[in-house]
Amino acid sequence: MQGKKRNFYKTFTFTTRFLGSIFVCMTNLHDAAFVAELNNHLKSGGVIAFPTDTVWGLGALPTRAGADALFEIKRRPANKHLIIMSDNLAHIRPYMENYPARAFDLANKYWPGH
Repeated sequence: MQGKKRNFYKTFTFTTRFLGSIFVCMTNLHDAAFVAELNNHLKSGGVIAFPTDTVWGLGALPTRAGADALFEIKRRPANKHLIIMSDNLAHIRPYMENYPARAFDLANKYWPGH
C-alpha cells in the first residue's frame, strides 16, 4: 500500500493487580485517535511497550500507579529504582530532589535537543 500510512499496534492483556492491558506500540504517532487512546491508557496507570534501537522498553507515566505496574510486570525489587526519561528537563524536574545546582547546569547544557 504505497503512500498510505498504516498503524501497527496490538493490545495484549495481562492479569495483574494493577492493570488490565499493555499497549504494544509500533505505530506512526500521527493517528490522533490512537494517540488519544494511548494517553487515556497511560493516564489510567497503564503501561506501554515500545521498540528502541536495541531492545523493547516498558513505559508508564511517573505516577504511583504507573510505577507499581512496572514493578509488578518486571518483578523488580522495590529497592531497585526506575528511570524517568523525557525530551525536556522541565518535565522531570518535579520528580528530582536534592540535586546540586551543577547537575542542572550540566543537564541544561548537554540535554538532547538543547
